[in-house]
Amino acid sequence: MNFQSIAPDKFGAIYGALVAGGAAVIVAYLSNRHAFKRLNLELQHQTEQKERERQFALRRDIYVPLLEAASSAMSYYGQIGTVPSELFRQPEPLNALARQIAKLNVIASKRID
Repeated sequence: MNFQSIAPDKFGAIYGALVAGGAAVIVAYLSNRHAFKRLNLELQHQTEQKERERQFALRRDIYVPLLEAASSAMSYYGQIGTVPSELFRQPEPLNALARQIAKLNVIASKRID
């Protein structure tokens, strides 16, 4: 039994299929690697956008009302000398400031950009 009796007649077809299969594997690997890098960049960008939106929402919902409450409390302290003593028992600006500070401590993080 010799090699030519068990070998196929056309080696070119087999080698062509092996080369084409190898090229397809290399192309698929490179394509998947590029898609993976692109997906990572997109996810990183989305994460940055969500963090930026979160910071803007905190500024809009927490910090701006806190500053308004602080301003009202400061004007309340400025009026203490001219306001009748009955109004001292209802320190609403100070209560509003305390509520906003509590909201800041519960919701907002310690890091402010």
